[in-house]
Formats: sequence, C-alpha cells, structure tokens
Amino acid sequence: MLARWVDSHYLNIKMMTMEAPCGTSSTALVTLLAPWIPGLPDPNVADFALGVTPPSLAHPFGTDLLGRDMLARTIYGGRISILVGLVGTLVSLVIGPWRHSGANHYGYEMGSLTFTGDTAREWRVQYVKPFFDHWLKDGPDPHTPPVLTYATGVNKWESSERWPMGTATPIYLAANGAATFERPSETEHYEYVSDPAHPVPFIPRPIDMSDPMQWKYWLVQDQRFVSDRPDVAAWKSAPLDKPVHIMGAPEVDLFASTTGTDSDWVVKLIDVYPNDTPEPASQGAKPTMAGLELPIGIEIFRGRYVKSFAAPAALKAGRVEHYRWTLPNVNHVFLPGHRIMVQVQSSLFPLYDRNPQTYVENIMYARPADYKKATQSIWFGGNSASAVQLPVVR
Repeated sequence: MLARWVDSHYLNIKMMTMEAPCGTSSTALVTLLAPWIPGLPDPNVADFALGVTPPSLAHPFGTDLLGRDMLARTIYGGRISILVGLVGTLVSLVIGPWRHSGANHYGYEMGSLTFTGDTAREWRVQYVKPFFDHWLKDGPDPHTPPVLTYATGVNKWESSERWPMGTATPIYLAANGAATFERPSETEHYEYVSDPAHPVPFIPRPIDMSDPMQWKYWLVQDQRFVSDRPDVAAWKSAPLDKPVHIMGAPEVDLFASTTGTDSDWVVKLIDVYPNDTPEPASQGAKPTMAGLELPIGIEIFRGRYVKSFAAPAALKAGRVEHYRWTLPNVNHVFLPGHRIMVQVQSSLFPLYDRNPQTYVENIMYARPADYKKATQSIWFGGNSASAVQLPVVR
C-alpha cells in the first residue's frame, strides 16, 4: 500500500547529530583527521609476525590475524560511518499512499480509496521540486521536513521530526472474536484447520498474476472475500468512540501452536468501516464503502524461523510458540464508528508458496505426501496474550 522515497538511515543519523555528547564529537574529529595523526600506523599494512598480539604501547588495541594495528583500523573505519552520517543529514523519509512507482503517476486513488487530491503530484510539486530548486539552482530553502507521511483515513500530509512517531499500544485478541485494549486474564485458544490443498487466496479468484490491475492493489483489497472461510480467524473491536492514529510499523505478538511440524502465519490489521457509511460524492461509480474491510497491514511469518532466521528448524507439534514480526510502516487513522480487526490465517496463495505443514529442508523439493492438513491454534489471554502492538500517536 505504501511507497518509500528514501530509506530510514536518516533517522538514526539525525538523532546522533542532535544528541551526541562532547566526547562523541571529539571522537568524530579524531576519526576524520586520521591520515594526519603522527605515528598512527597504516591500517592496511600487514605484519604476519605480529598476528593477534595483545594490547601494548606500540599497539594499544593489539593486532588482528594479519598483524594490522587495530587502533588504526578502528579510527580509519569510523571515517566511513561519519561521512555517511554527514550525508545522511540531507536525507528525508517520505511515505505516500501509492503502489510501487505510484509516486511517478496519478495519486488520486488507490483501489477503493479516493483521496482529496492528486497525492503524487502534491508531493512532487510541493516538496520534491522545491528541494531540487534549492540544492541545484540556489532557490530558497524549502525547509524539507525530516519525515513526511500521508495519513490515510483523514487524507492529509503530515510532517514529523522522527519515525516511528507512535507509542506501542497492544490490542489483544480475546474470547468470542473480540479485540480489546484490555488484556484478557484467562488463557484460551481458537482452532481452525489449514489445508494446503485449499489455500487461502490473497485476492478473490480467479487470479491472473499477469494482470497488473490485480496485483497492483492487492494490499488494499476488501477482505470480506475471505470472511466466511473457516480457515480464517478474526477478532474485531467494538466501534471506536474516538480516533486511533497510528504512525509506525505495527508489531505482531502471536502465540500459536500447530499439529504439524511447520506452519505459516499470516496476520492482517484491518480497518472495518461502519455498515451505514454513506457513499461520498467523490466515489463516483465506485462501490459503496459501507462495511469495507480495508487492510492496513498484511505480513506472513514462516514458523520454521521462530528461533532463528539463520537456523530453521521443525516445530514441535502441539507446542505453543511465541512469534514476533512487524507489519509494514503506515500512517493511518481509524475513525470513530470504525472497528479494528485482526485476521489470522495460514496461507496467502499464490503470492506465497504453500507450506506443506510437514517440515522439509527445502520446500521446493517437498513431495505430494508432505502436504498435510494441520489444526492451528491461536492462543490469547493470560500468559499467552496474542496481540498487535499499535504505534499509537497520543
């Protein structure tokens, strides 16, 4: 749903340049002046006779395997970080409501959403052109904000000093399909059967992956098309009595178990529109948005990596594991009267390959017999309080 202009390295660098103590500034100065420090050895000169020696007067930090002076290598190596930091102070982060490369096209709409103007043109004219005019043509300083994001829900651009802006606030899964900001005290679970022979599609069928109109907007596809599937679990809040504004990457805290030895977990954060939402005039011929289930973030996690991405391993059938991962960055406002929904499922096909639900070293070589049904259990409340941590702006 979102497109990024530049990366977020700026954020760490900005905090470093604004908050660095005097000692850090002195270290940075020494690092930049490294070539002119008397007596500092060449960091690239090897002396195999001095390989891995302890600290001494000649080599205060000792030497590495090749006999190179570690103090010199540390000081010289820091120059790259400092130079990157200096360049980084000229970088801003922009997140807009666009598909891939959408910033270069029209930005009036995205799937079923219609914005108040051409968001892509607004960004190019109001922010990008003044930026280049200033740095390339000596134009006036546009005072480009450190972070510029478009807030869906209220449809407006917002400037901020950092990213993320929100404070982690859990919305918990609870009994009877409820989602609540209050942690349930009793531990319970909900079960569904995941069948690799009947995976949950990522968009309504029929699916044609060569059709750009299908895959370009899948991240804002109304999720009501899976609402009646027994292998899609859902938890929904009461209608909100005030706006809930999130700025950042929601974090998934999922406690789950499976009768298989591998599993995929897909979590969706959804804005559920009221059933009586009137159709805005700007919608034109578009379908009404009453009851729309608008995905705000969708992401998948493959169970074999719960302990380590470097060392995948089989899951133990029946054991409750604690899975943690993040949904995409977003600036969104859930409006009063709307509900917050969390959906959980175990496939997102064919966008992601089917998990056999039997552990194999490489799924690409899974045999037909490896693909088996599994009973999936989502645990909530008590010591297994599944939740989505929302980056709420207060």
